Amino acid sequence: MVFSKPNQREGSDMRKIALLAVFVAVLAFVGLVDAATLLPGEYSGTWVFRGMSGNFYLTISSINGSMVAGEVLSMGTPVPVEKFENGVLEGSVLTIKLPSRLIKLAIGEDGGMTGTSSNDMGEAKLERLKKKK
Repeated sequence: MVFSKPNQREGSDMRKIALLAVFVAVLAFVGLVDAATLLPGEYSGTWVFRGMSGNFYLTISSINGSMVAGEVLSMGTPVPVEKFENGVLEGSVLTIKLPSRLIKLAIGEDGGMTGTSSNDMGEAKLERLKKKK
């Protein structure tokens, strides 16, 4: 019976695959930690709809996994204040379903957000949401 020595390249490839798997797992974990620690806080920006505009405020009070809770305040709208517990964070998109509207926000690399707020009257743009320091 002849035993051959494992090819060094095969061992090197296996180590690379193992290191890549560990790296991906760490990045996924860091991403969850970053969202849970960096996103909560108060944000302010502007809503724009058919030539009208007003101040828009978003408070993210907690993140548990992909579930987000907080409060929305839209100055000059029929339902200015709404609390939510069913926001969903998927990657860099936060979706908040409220009785009066559906809010979708894209989170930029700088932590700012832009997106839309939709209801039966149409879609408003949400601009320049920045975290208060």
